[in-house]
Amino acid sequence: MKRYVKAVMFVLVLVLVATFSVSCADTKENLFSINIINGEEIHITKYHGKSNRISVPAEIKGLPVTGVTSNAFWGNTEAVSIVLPDSVEVIGNNAFFSCKSITSFNIPKSLKELGDNAFTGCDNLKSITVTVGNEYFISKDGVLFDKDMTKLIIYPARKTGKQYTVPAGITHLGRNAFCNNTYLTEIILPEGLVEIGPTAFKNCSGITKMEIPEGTESIRASAFWDCVNLESVNFPASVNNIGEQVFYGCSKLTVIYVKEGSFAHQWCEDNSRTAGMEFY
Repeated sequence: MKRYVKAVMFVLVLVLVATFSVSCADTKENLFSINIINGEEIHITKYHGKSNRISVPAEIKGLPVTGVTSNAFWGNTEAVSIVLPDSVEVIGNNAFFSCKSITSFNIPKSLKELGDNAFTGCDNLKSITVTVGNEYFISKDGVLFDKDMTKLIIYPARKTGKQYTVPAGITHLGRNAFCNNTYLTEIILPEGLVEIGPTAFKNCSGITKMEIPEGTESIRASAFWDCVNLESVNFPASVNNIGEQVFYGCSKLTVIYVKEGSFAHQWCEDNSRTAGMEFY
């Protein structure tokens, strides 16, 4: 009888262990809302867990996790780290918007597409790294570029240092490229720069002057939004597009250097900026 009871107890323990294991597996999968794409792959749409260290699995329901959709981790202020598997190929717009506690992020080897504003509002982000072998992105000293080093994508908001020289060969500064970095007091732009993207320097409160190099053609909307200590800007003759609200909130901007007869000269005329306009 005792042997029978022991045997029954042993079986019950095995059942409980198996049940617990299945429960853990289910719980891990249930931490994420997902989209199943063409029955072949998974995109993460939301995280439901409470951990502040999030690790996205490489596989859910037997399918590879290949994407993080727009807004998936929006506003997760508790997460101090979010780790993606090397299966992820796409990160959507605003995917990690305002994840204020993450300090570093690694771009997986497989990533091909990074959406707009993916890290905007990540105000404690100090460094972005890229797994060796990625064919689309590269990191230099914690700053994210495209693989060809023609576009500066993200200079982290919490990266320290007062001066930064954008590498030669960069032709584009991406949307929100330097957004919310308050440490920088001087950013040196390279010859050959073609475009400054929308809100590229938004809230860069340390900047007091900006020399835009000759050859630059386009300065997109709100590029210097709320650069509250910006005092002077030099527009080259090559500029042929200046977006709306480019100097919104720049209350200390008193001098805009332009070449007489240039597009920038006419822009100052059209936008009531002649009081601070000076010819070079």
